Amino acid sequence: MLNIKNVIVEEASFIKLPDHFPNLSEQQSIKVKEFIDLLNKDPFASSNELIEDHILEFLVDQKKIVRLDDKILLSYSVYQRIVGKVQQILSDKGEITVAGLRDEFGTSRKYAIAILDYMDQQQITKRVGDIRVFR
Repeated sequence: MLNIKNVIVEEASFIKLPDHFPNLSEQQSIKVKEFIDLLNKDPFASSNELIEDHILEFLVDQKKIVRLDDKILLSYSVYQRIVGKVQQILSDKGEITVAGLRDEFGTSRKYAIAILDYMDQQQITKRVGDIRVFR
């Protein structure tokens, strides 16, 4: 009802006033920059304990990070590069496996599974047995 009267606006995972645009304090911005720099430098060693949950949600909504699951985060730019490479592999070979993604990016099986599961959820790939194909 409040949404119909333009009293509040629902945007991604936030509810806000129509004229409010969330932003970070200077201290939060510094912390976020350091966090994203860390994710870019070592993409497969993310730790969501380094930053508060409400800031993580803000970063997800702003497409600065991607939350693959409760504990695994990637910077959005790293995720986009991975998607591009997976799409290239799928175009060339028609399929990709968890082991193939793990080896391509030098990551762990845990991260490879999380990445491919997220890509399945985003309808980029589709799981068929032990392989992923284009959806």
